[in-house]
Amino acid sequence: MSLANKRILTLPKSFTPCTIRELLIQLYIPKNGNIFLRIERAVTVNGSYQPINTTVGAGDTINLNFTQVETSQAYLPSQKLPDIVYEDNDIIVINKPAGQKNSS
Repeated sequence: MSLANKRILTLPKSFTPCTIRELLIQLYIPKNGNIFLRIERAVTVNGSYQPINTTVGAGDTINLNFTQVETSQAYLPSQKLPDIVYEDNDIIVINKPAGQKNSS
């Protein structure tokens, strides 16, 4: 299954500097997503690739490119994506059927 999903974040003035790895943890990016972004060099800071241990800070623009999803899971994922009820820069609210997995 292949997906294209790009997120652009501009870190606010109040942002406390941290590494890209720590930022991904703060954004609740799962470990396999973190590994994918690192291997595919799919994280850029201010337009250029930076290693995952690079420190980012206020005003930096972070691009996250989730260009594909590969998995070794034994079950098949649901073919129906949940409905997005609300989305803005800080939060997303979804409506998913009971019993549908919400993580990989």
